[in-house]
Amino acid sequence: MKIIMNTMETVANKTILFLAVILMLAAPVFAQTGASIKTVVIDPGHGGKDPGAVGKNSKEKDIALSIALKLGEYITSKCQGIKVVYTRKKDVFVPLAKRAEIANSANADMFISVHINSSTNKEAYGTSSHVYGFCFNLDMKTLSLQENNAVKFEENYLDEYGDWETVSEIKTMSSFTSSPLANQGKQLAEKIQNEFETRAKRYNRGVEYASFLVLKRTQMPAVLVECGFISNEEEEKFMASTYGQEILASAIFRAFRDYNGSSSQPEPTKSNICFRIQLKSLSKQIPLNSSELKGIPNIEELHINGKYQYVVGKETDYKKITDQLANIRKQIPDAFVIAVRNGTEKVDIKVAKKELGQ
Repeated sequence: MKIIMNTMETVANKTILFLAVILMLAAPVFAQTGASIKTVVIDPGHGGKDPGAVGKNSKEKDIALSIALKLGEYITSKCQGIKVVYTRKKDVFVPLAKRAEIANSANADMFISVHINSSTNKEAYGTSSHVYGFCFNLDMKTLSLQENNAVKFEENYLDEYGDWETVSEIKTMSSFTSSPLANQGKQLAEKIQNEFETRAKRYNRGVEYASFLVLKRTQMPAVLVECGFISNEEEEKFMASTYGQEILASAIFRAFRDYNGSSSQPEPTKSNICFRIQLKSLSKQIPLNSSELKGIPNIEELHINGKYQYVVGKETDYKKITDQLANIRKQIPDAFVIAVRNGTEKVDIKVAKKELGQ
């Protein structure tokens, strides 16, 4: 996606070089974490007439909303005394400036914007987190333009946002890069990426500064999270699944709780393994309404070890899944239980039961 704007001109090389030197000489001020967050604003990217990035079978706006709502539920249920405010809770369009206004009006202590990445390179994959600031990285400039593309759905967007890549605006972004708010946001972003990598087992693309307009006007630490690439078929399937959304939301939650230094109720220990009922394992993809699948509802397609696995049911209790298997076998006699980690890796049943304490 590209923004059609006459104002998006390349800044002179000398100016960029000068700013780069200034940034390298700037001494960052790191704020302490554990400052007892009272209000957090969760911002599901895009919405309504703005679909965001579009994958083969899903849209960014829908996946971002599902993850954001799950994140809010985790915080509400596990962190006593923290108020959760959403910029949207359904499929509606919210202008970028309005999202910041909601956060500022709520006197929020943290702003978390949830997004899904996309690339013309279908092999690109992984998670990343971002804070507002000037980026010298070409990939980050491209990503900023991609997310800022949402302004084209707003009337008079040039009057509202102006020329945010002029020299004066770059100076503003450059000074913000070393500000206390940016450093606090970066601390949370680093914790999110650590959780994505170590607990959710997602590829960590790191923390980067980027000129996202949705973060520009927030008056509190703010982070924009890219949960994966919708342009990558495997990641799209993972993010579009309820299981994948729970894993991603849980990772962001744990990072948030750690950043807050909260003494709130701990999240129950949660394995990334669940039990599924495998109906078919095929080398070629078939539609979910194929006669081979006997019209069984709520079938999901997984792609593991080069094969398409058609599964149903999802339990962490082995007994519950075996109870469901009895009914499934009335239609598909050779169906059986498998254990899957992160929706992408098969695990030996005995190993899975031991990890789940069964």
